[in-house]
Amino acid sequence: MVDKKYIALGVLAVALVLLYRDKASVPAYFSINDINSKGQPVPDEYRANAAELVKNLNIIQDELYKINPSYKINFTSTYRTPEHNASAGGVNNSRHLTAQAADFKVDGLDAQLVQKIVKRLVDGGKIKAGGVGEGESFTHYDIRGYKTSWTYTNGSGSGTTSSEWKSSQNQNRVIPVATKETAFYNDIDV
Repeated sequence: MVDKKYIALGVLAVALVLLYRDKASVPAYFSINDINSKGQPVPDEYRANAAELVKNLNIIQDELYKINPSYKINFTSTYRTPEHNASAGGVNNSRHLTAQAADFKVDGLDAQLVQKIVKRLVDGGKIKAGGVGEGESFTHYDIRGYKTSWTYTNGSGSGTTSSEWKSSQNQNRVIPVATKETAFYNDIDV
């Protein structure tokens, strides 16, 4: 008969392997320090938000890397102090103020395709449901907990909250499927 403590140790070992594997499966491309506001660190009260945002941004970056290693996220706006938010023309309830949002560009990839990839990751349960702001040259992603999208016009955004994404252009673009990892994007042309 097998001793119960050996069974418990075996279960613990398997749990640790699975925990380590999950944490090791997505490289840490970014850290909380990457989303400071013009040199101002994220305040302690928002660090949990920042950690969750960074976790999801790392997943987005990892998916972009799988498509093409040259695709790299470049942040244009992340956490903002109230003063930074005002100077950026941000709304009073901006999720940037609580370290729940990032605006970014990806070198070599149209913003509309980046937005479609982010939505696909949300729909696939790979990243937290949130807002996807559709700028002409950038993407906004936030971790609000439900799906919504909007289009920025003249610096401001308008959109509707919905469990479904608003329809967007370029629905029929196709990605060449080179690997198992990129099969997730087989209807996006990058």
